[in-house]
Amino acid sequence: KPFNIKLAEGATMPTRAKASAGYDLYAPHGITIQHRSPVLVNTGVAIHINRPDVCGLVLPRSSTGNKGLVITNTVPLIDYGYTGFIILKLTNRDERPIRIMAGDRFAQIFFPYIFHPEFNLVEDHDETERGTGGFGSTN
Repeated sequence: KPFNIKLAEGATMPTRAKASAGYDLYAPHGITIQHRSPVLVNTGVAIHINRPDVCGLVLPRSSTGNKGLVITNTVPLIDYGYTGFIILKLTNRDERPIRIMAGDRFAQIFFPYIFHPEFNLVEDHDETERGTGGFGSTN
């Protein structure tokens, strides 16, 4: 069953490039983001994810991240049943202002399946090759 989508005035339907996992989100209006000044940007897109085994995750596009723009409300998670507009908190980590023009692709949303495992409480885990090696442990 298709997901219903609602667009605010000036918003663009999300699109998917050839073999991309996600759908590009477009800026509905122009905005300038100053250095370290977080702003809320309403994408103008509201998607009703009508399957309880799917969610939406919003990520920056790599081209946007290379300019110093980051989504600072971690990874926005769009849960099943949410029907409101997708709003992102953006922060500019570059020294120079970043200008997003109306119609620019600046974020992407993808729709992974959700798995809810059961948990078994243990005293310790079985040995693995990686073990407890964390950040940087694999070079």
